Amino acid sequence: MKQTTLFILTLFILTFDCKAQNNDCFEVKYLDFFGIADFDTIKWPDNELNQLLKRDFTKNEKDKELKTNFLIPMIVLQLKGFHPTCEKLSDTTQYSKLIQLYFNIRQKDKSVINGKTLPQQLEFIRQDYYDQVLNDTLLPFMNYTLDDGPLFGQLSKYIPKLDNGKYIETDFGKLTIVKSNEKIHLIATDNKQRVMWTRVMTGTSERVLTDLHFGENPVFKTSRAYIIAMSSEGERLTLYLKLDGNFMYYYHSW
Repeated sequence: MKQTTLFILTLFILTFDCKAQNNDCFEVKYLDFFGIADFDTIKWPDNELNQLLKRDFTKNEKDKELKTNFLIPMIVLQLKGFHPTCEKLSDTTQYSKLIQLYFNIRQKDKSVINGKTLPQQLEFIRQDYYDQVLNDTLLPFMNYTLDDGPLFGQLSKYIPKLDNGKYIETDFGKLTIVKSNEKIHLIATDNKQRVMWTRVMTGTSERVLTDLHFGENPVFKTSRAYIIAMSSEGERLTLYLKLDGNFMYYYHSW
């Protein structure tokens, strides 16, 4: 576990040697969801890229601690710079390594892009990336985090009274925290005050959380989802909701 954490943390640090960029040359959506929309093309050190290419990504299916799907948005951002309209990068060796790494992580045969022009290859990668981002099952593993999760709480049919709850307002309605029967309930209501869903908030091993609070300026709306900054039991809790207010998942810091 410690080796895996160190490996992931090292990769994360490597990606942040970036500058602001012009995003008009080759549009790649949803990068704002991953917090990298304003970064210029990342260039990983060649020796680190070579180490990544040696990894056995089939382990990702056996142990979620080894999942490296969070690398995919960063790879896509790097590949974006190779598009002819961007005129940023031209190192064919670097390009080939990034393409191979992408397919290694996806555990797919790279031959599907054989015979395609460079723009066509990048369009293929972009569409495959979109397919993952829009897949609610795959998306949680594309987030970079060392926190516990994804967590889903317990869906509840019991709806506590909302009058004394703490709430925030969003475009879709309200999100309210209520403590009832020694449990923390999170309730989403639409703009007509109709309850959309109620969750009992739990941590790892379905342990019921004892408190929950909204952070300062907690609502961050991206092109893919709302990201809500919260805290529970003195640790960070990050909640993800669909743009229509439906529940997705959350992470709780350890």
